[in-house]
Amino acid sequence: MIRTISSKPKLIRVLGLIIGSFILFNLIYTFYTSSTDSTNVKAYLANQLEERNRQLENKQQEIDSLQRQLQLLQVQEPGYKINQPTEQQKTTHQPVDKIKAYSDRIAALENPSNFTQPEGYPISTQLVSPRLKDPSLDSSIQCFLTYYNYVKYYSDVDVHPSIGAPHRYQQSEFEYLVPTPNPSFGKVSKSADILMEMAAIELTRTSNFDEATKRQLDTLEIKKIEGKNMEEFQKEEKQENELKALQEKLNLVEIPPFFQLPLPVAHPQPLIPAPYLFLHIPKTGGNSIHSLFQHTFKSHATQHWTSPDYGESYTKIIGKKSIVGHFNYGLHFYLQEAGINQHSYLTLLRDPVDRVISHYYYHRERKEDEGHALAINSTIEEWTDTPRGQNEQTRVLSGITSYTEDFPSMESFRMALSHLRKMKFVGLTERYEETAILMKYYCGLNSVSITQANKRKDRTMDSKVSQDVRMLIKEKNWMDVYLYEEAVKMFERQLDIVGRDIVKSEMKKKI
Repeated sequence: MIRTISSKPKLIRVLGLIIGSFILFNLIYTFYTSSTDSTNVKAYLANQLEERNRQLENKQQEIDSLQRQLQLLQVQEPGYKINQPTEQQKTTHQPVDKIKAYSDRIAALENPSNFTQPEGYPISTQLVSPRLKDPSLDSSIQCFLTYYNYVKYYSDVDVHPSIGAPHRYQQSEFEYLVPTPNPSFGKVSKSADILMEMAAIELTRTSNFDEATKRQLDTLEIKKIEGKNMEEFQKEEKQENELKALQEKLNLVEIPPFFQLPLPVAHPQPLIPAPYLFLHIPKTGGNSIHSLFQHTFKSHATQHWTSPDYGESYTKIIGKKSIVGHFNYGLHFYLQEAGINQHSYLTLLRDPVDRVISHYYYHRERKEDEGHALAINSTIEEWTDTPRGQNEQTRVLSGITSYTEDFPSMESFRMALSHLRKMKFVGLTERYEETAILMKYYCGLNSVSITQANKRKDRTMDSKVSQDVRMLIKEKNWMDVYLYEEAVKMFERQLDIVGRDIVKSEMKKKI
């Protein structure tokens, strides 16, 4: 018997295989896509969490800053009273009750739903100067004594003539172009360190230490300090720019501490801390200042070198209360190497035209002076075309010597202006008597006897310099003119800090 096989079961098996394959494919596809979506969701949530953490961190930083400001406002010490800025000093509208306004702002950050904007309180958050190390009274006063932190409050102040200080220049006579930082400026300290190290190794192999080698090493030592000055300036300027950008982004206004003036000075307690690093600019009266320091500090007052020498023992300046000399800005780096981070820079500036004329004739009169040959063989007009005849005050304040650039560059000018504004004290040669009295309170001097040293014997030639030559000197020394203008503002502020009545009373006494 022949058996017939039906094709129907075969068709069913094929259909089942197709359907099963389709279901399996869908299951695999669904599992894959759901896994991918899950990964994306996790990444999204992680990003959200990170962003939330950043917001909380920024929020906490603002709370911390405001709490520091609140602590500062609540500082209570006998004799000192924190004062509101005057109408001229205000750059933004100030709340009537600052402490309450800050407390409310902190509460708003911690719980925004409970915050009510105080009447008259600006939307922007006001922060104390970030240059304050802590909210202590001493830190606040040192911040207050530093003109650099208050420049914006004096930007529109005109410098007017006053008795004993013939003032002939105005900033409006010049148009100053201050460039942005040059990244290539200041790349010398590392190379100087390497060259000095190589030279030192070479010197250990030979006993031939001639004058040429010594001069080369001395020059490298100067380069090293210049490089440190440049790097420090660029770092601080970068931080300032970052701070300004952050303030604009977060709508913050920086308000440094203000005190009622004059401060309650308590002589002989000094206003500023020692050691005092006095930059003696030629023909400004620096030798007389050293005499004042010597009278008070005795053996702890010293005059130092004109520029750092290689291998010199700097232990001679450690432990001194005052160091006076023809060195440029940068001596504090040696103190830092010895672990001394507290110091005060001081200097004396002079009318730039009068200083150049006096310096020129000083060189002509002193046959033993290194600048005598150049001065005696040059007219004063020709001498002003030499490095010594242009912007000497700018050079000293910048810390960049003629070894690096014959004439101060715009970068050096910006450094000099910054360093001047950070000086703890600036005197004026034309107002020497007031300068000495102010130093009595700033440095705790026990005597301000007026003994101006190293004065030229014959000054008759100074008055014979024509007005055309004076104008030429002024134009070529425009950087010094600008710095002198700023120094006059600083000097007037120092009179307000100590008290003009106190200074007038001191001047009436027999000194």
